[in-house]
Amino acid sequence: MSLEGLLTFFALLAAAAAIMKPVQRKSLLMFVPRWMVPLTILAGLTCLIFRDMPLGIKPPLDWRLDLVAYLLTLGAFVLPLAGALAAWMFWLNAKLTSHNISELEPFLQTALRESELDEVDRVLHKNTKRLSNIPAGAATLLFSPRLVQFMMTSHSFIHLELLSQPLFLQSLENRLVAVENVIRELLLAQSSPLQSAVVARFGGNEHLQYTDGDGNLIEATFENPSWYHDSNAHYPLIITAINRIESGELNAPYNLPDESYIAHQGVSKRSTCPLYLAIKTEVIAVEAAVKAKDERDFYISDLWQILMKIYEHTTWDANVVNPSLFGEPTTPYSYLLNEIASDFEQLTEKAVQFSINKTSPTTSKPDSTG
Repeated sequence: MSLEGLLTFFALLAAAAAIMKPVQRKSLLMFVPRWMVPLTILAGLTCLIFRDMPLGIKPPLDWRLDLVAYLLTLGAFVLPLAGALAAWMFWLNAKLTSHNISELEPFLQTALRESELDEVDRVLHKNTKRLSNIPAGAATLLFSPRLVQFMMTSHSFIHLELLSQPLFLQSLENRLVAVENVIRELLLAQSSPLQSAVVARFGGNEHLQYTDGDGNLIEATFENPSWYHDSNAHYPLIITAINRIESGELNAPYNLPDESYIAHQGVSKRSTCPLYLAIKTEVIAVEAAVKAKDERDFYISDLWQILMKIYEHTTWDANVVNPSLFGEPTTPYSYLLNEIASDFEQLTEKAVQFSINKTSPTTSKPDSTG
């Protein structure tokens, strides 16, 4: 290694840093100690200076002069290279610590400003267990609607994974807004673990796979009564559904016969319908609470409120709304009304049965001997 070679190496590193996008540069500065690369280059430069400077100093330990010159040359090459490789490993691991977590907020700001969010996804997945102490500003940016929507669109559900962790959920200063943004995007996404859970349970898409990963995530959230209650997850479900109904955009299509919506085979439109997904998600959550014998309020009345809101926007045309020859609803709104009524009846029956089993005295079997 010569001085020209070391300067060339340094120039290449500087050029690589110069052509990086702002998000990549922020990420690099966040995870790589800023002293590492300059220090190793300085160490390599020192080796070259000692090798070429005519000091007239005798080599230590009676080493041969040519051996010392060789080791200094090797050090001038290895030290900068080792620093570059170590920097690359630090960036690849992307580990958030107490020293660099304060830089997460400007990193997210840059990513949102530049609309370059792939690096954000990588960093979040690397640190799913280390985000419970992020600053409030970073948490606000992390759960901004734009960032959540991008992740959902790219089929990354890191936000729901984070919210499923009790410690992280409790650390959020404004957990209700975070939960609302995530659940709303889950309902609007074309594909999500929530959709897979609903379809696996109630039908609507024969080809959609409910993976173990999706099942574990739903089990830790919507099928977990404590999480569902503490996160107030029912609120974005009912609000998203009611806002969609009140917008009036569904009045025309949902009051006309639609065989593809009520279809029981193949892929139905309801498998991506936010109303259907919201209703059935509430059913899953309330049923899990009943099964767990949790007596807290899980707002089963939400189903009644959605039913009444759909009823207000239903057009009662006898030629349209009446059931088909097989006794099934023909329009999306009539189908949803029928589903809510049926779900409400079944949930009430299960809740009453639980109450009866809890309060009824234990009866002993009669003595067979008389």
